[in-house]
Amino acid sequence: MKRKAAAPIHTARQLQALASPVGRELLQALRCGGPATVAELGPRLGRRANSLHYHVRKLVAAGLLQPVDSRRSGARTQTVYDVVADRFVGPSAPRQPRLRALTVDVVASLLRQSTRDFTRGTSRPADVVDTGAGRNVVADRHSAWLTPRQLARVNRLIDELHQVFRENTGTQQGRLYALTTVLTPLDHRKDPS
Repeated sequence: MKRKAAAPIHTARQLQALASPVGRELLQALRCGGPATVAELGPRLGRRANSLHYHVRKLVAAGLLQPVDSRRSGARTQTVYDVVADRFVGPSAPRQPRLRALTVDVVASLLRQSTRDFTRGTSRPADVVDTGAGRNVVADRHSAWLTPRQLARVNRLIDELHQVFRENTGTQQGRLYALTTVLTPLDHRKDPS
């Protein structure tokens, strides 16, 4: 089966699956490394394959993963899984309170994962380049008053960054990087810093 470019996220089950750090790791491993069995995913993630079956079932039930093939491994046949789409899209602030709360859980989980990635990625200071064109670590936060035209420019730049990552998913050339983006309006009555 061919992956779709984008798949809609609109159910509580999908959001709950995306809020799981292990579930997101599985999705990312399949996006970057291509279709795989659970036994093959274990080493990719540095986890025991037995610990992944539960998460794979949840992702399949949520419609985020799909079986695409099967492979013989000794006397057993193993299912090969792949993501259903290269990216998942949905409203960032759903109108239903339950879905909005689950969306906040997904964002919180993404930020926790980014903190873990940053901690691991900077654990060897000799590998960190924080200036120039080879910069490989950036951690920053900005707030500004933006006109609609400026906001449109910011969104084009974000889309361009995301496109660079989508184009290089699965190539396994260079070094693996993570980019987490959160753009949100602030309450203008409070100090934005």
